Amino acid sequence: MKCRIKPILISDSNNYNVLFDEIMVMPLSQINDLIEGMKNVFDGKWKSNSFSGHHMAIVDYDKETARISHFEELIGEEPTIDIYNMLIAYRDRLEDFETGKY
Repeated sequence: MKCRIKPILISDSNNYNVLFDEIMVMPLSQINDLIEGMKNVFDGKWKSNSFSGHHMAIVDYDKETARISHFEELIGEEPTIDIYNMLIAYRDRLEDFETGKY
């Protein structure tokens, strides 16, 4: 049997599983849009931005801090650069998967 295993995100904390589940169902184009939005914040084009998934996980961020909420309840804060780097790493693995490199 031939198969490929799609890259997954696994949280060290159960708090972020809902966010990771939502990111993993996003198409590559949407992940690229998220990364581009974060670049605009880092470059000073925008003061802040946010993104959300289908199950009400919301990430509001500025250059320094990303606040992650689920159904309007704050579930954590992380450095924005960490969220950005995670999205890039996941995007790169997803691109490899979709092009057959992985």
